[in-house]
Amino acid sequence: MPAGFFAGLAASDREALSAAQVGLSRGLPAFAKSLDDLFGRLDLETQQAFGVAEKAACSVAALSERFHAWSIDIGKLNRWVQFAKLCRDAGALGLSPIVRDILAGRLVAGSIFPAYEAAYFDALRAALFRELPELKAFDGEAQDKRVALFKQLDLMRIKLAREQIASKHAEGRPQGMPLRDSPLGVLKGEIAKKSRHLPIRKLLEKAGPAVQQLKPVFMMSPLSVAQFLKPGALEFDILLMDEASQIQPVDALGAIARAKQIVVVGDERQLPPTRFFAKLTGDDEDRDEDGPSFEAKDVESILELCLAKGAPYRLLNWHYRSKHQSLIAVSNREFYESRLFIIPQPLRRNRRNGA
Repeated sequence: MPAGFFAGLAASDREALSAAQVGLSRGLPAFAKSLDDLFGRLDLETQQAFGVAEKAACSVAALSERFHAWSIDIGKLNRWVQFAKLCRDAGALGLSPIVRDILAGRLVAGSIFPAYEAAYFDALRAALFRELPELKAFDGEAQDKRVALFKQLDLMRIKLAREQIASKHAEGRPQGMPLRDSPLGVLKGEIAKKSRHLPIRKLLEKAGPAVQQLKPVFMMSPLSVAQFLKPGALEFDILLMDEASQIQPVDALGAIARAKQIVVVGDERQLPPTRFFAKLTGDDEDRDEDGPSFEAKDVESILELCLAKGAPYRLLNWHYRSKHQSLIAVSNREFYESRLFIIPQPLRRNRRNGA
């Protein structure tokens, strides 16, 4: 304290101020040490707590006011300490700009997460550009146009394929004036009738070739094949059996005998057709010990029979019925070794490698 400060004071005042100066000089080091201990125990940073770079720059009034507020509500102090630690942790992770904006009041609560997302994706973009410099030349708008053009051309190609198939089929239709007893003559005669039509089985026996020329694809159940197609009357280039795990061999063999080659589609992990009624009627009798070791009736579906006979097969990875990967996630993981994916689905999740 300047010496001239005491000149205009009474002797008693000078003595009181001098005593206060001595007491203050003695107490300041202890106060500074206590303040350091307090900041250390509370893990406080002066800049965050009081807005100044050093504790010496804090005014006594500001310290007194803040300490009084903390003593009244200790919970606020605990929350502040936790907040300060989170700020330091965030700064160590490279989020110092966001922390500074929060402390300066430039970021309100509702803007913190969007700001973090923007910073994250900006950093990710920079990292990708470093790893893959060719991405800098990527034009998203041009890519969207290419995708739209591909979709348009794909739909046009599908339409063209339909027209080509229809045209080829039209070229193969029977032409000219048919003979009365020819397959086409029989068919035209039945079309002209108003009543007393031939049974379907008889019609397909007599006019089968003409019917196949007009309608080369038959969609029939195994029972319909046995009921309407006389053995030897018609022959097909290919037989396609869908849901083969639900078709018993005894029902499928009749259709197989009428085709040159077969395609069997099914899932061996699905439940097979029930044999409950066969057991009730006695059709599921015991095996003859002197008979063959393996028969068609030993398996529950035509799919199992084909696999047992060593027919070539391949796994279809496309799951066309589901629109989202999550719908088949459990069964895909538990039964199909995570090999199934939906269309379109350029990426597949693999729990083993985390991809």
